[in-house]
Amino acid sequence: WQGARSKQLPARKDALNVCILIWILIGSSRIAMDVRAYGALALRDFATVYYALFFFIAQRLAADPVARVVVVRFLIAGSLLQPLVYALSEIFPGFFLEALVLRGAPLIYFKGDLALTFTAASSTLIALVAPVRWRRWSWPAASIGILAVIGSENRASMVAALSALIWLAFSRVRRLAALQLSTVIIALICTLALTVLADSRWAGKKLGGVTERLASISDFAGQGAYQSDESYMKGDNNRFRSLWWTEVVAEAVRESPWFGLGFGHDLAREFLRIYSPGAGEGFSARSPHSIIVTVFGRMGLIGVLPFVAICIALMVRLISTLRSNETETARLGLWLAAWIILISSLFGVVLEGPMGAVLFWSVAGIANGWREAPESSAASPLPR
Repeated sequence: WQGARSKQLPARKDALNVCILIWILIGSSRIAMDVRAYGALALRDFATVYYALFFFIAQRLAADPVARVVVVRFLIAGSLLQPLVYALSEIFPGFFLEALVLRGAPLIYFKGDLALTFTAASSTLIALVAPVRWRRWSWPAASIGILAVIGSENRASMVAALSALIWLAFSRVRRLAALQLSTVIIALICTLALTVLADSRWAGKKLGGVTERLASISDFAGQGAYQSDESYMKGDNNRFRSLWWTEVVAEAVRESPWFGLGFGHDLAREFLRIYSPGAGEGFSARSPHSIIVTVFGRMGLIGVLPFVAICIALMVRLISTLRSNETETARLGLWLAAWIILISSLFGVVLEGPMGAVLFWSVAGIANGWREAPESSAASPLPR
């Protein structure tokens, strides 16, 4: 509406905008054919593409200093509340699933892997986007969030958080990376001490779980043996993903390598025939736990190439912000939060649903729209 009134398009003439627009146009051309064959299922799967429209809405909002401050404040408020509420839902599941309900449906329900991805992203936002007057508690709170992610069962969020720390180590705020890495190392040393000196069963299980999860990341074939209660399924999870990815890619290459299998096509059919023939309708997942494989399966090379270009353009924007001499760090925090969600989407169902996609495209849009906008009070200056 604002674009129509001002006679300005919400898109900009930069590589990221162009790549997203091309990807949406290709997907729109594909859905025009698929909706006739698959009906509502095609529209459901097409959501992976049209969620990208949130990028342009957020980008336009970020250009307005007043709107940007409001949006960023809500983003910080959500970053503070989400990890806390998720922790409470894990401690008191009965309250959230049975008492805090409306007509039998929980009002607050977390998907575990996404919640931990958001905790990792929230830690970055709290540390770098929150106002400087909050610095005394925002950095320790961010470090606690990273520690919770590293100690969790979800490896995708762990990899994403560690990759963000590596980026931070080469940035102007490398002290934050040092602080968070030091927190993780100290926690591991304390856990090891409790295991060896105090013979703590809890510490031993936690240390063994973290160690096995780190080792399982490179176990692509899922052949490793894992004993911890938190990690014993990781080998099977690796086989689950690798087999599903292989089958989707093979089917797409065999049937339609350039244009893909289409929105609405059952990407789990060939996989289930091999992995679990008896699953039948009891298996409801439609996405093969990797956004790259999903896009290739549904849109083929014509669709996956612009999406890879989107990823590269986002990384270029992140590197440019890392190397910038500006004193503000808020944009860096936004780009890193988007990066964390993107990395997690390579190993899970994130950008195929609204919970992950809306946040990813919105955060990326705010970061990209911030470039030409004047300074705001939400920006955090570089610590002296």
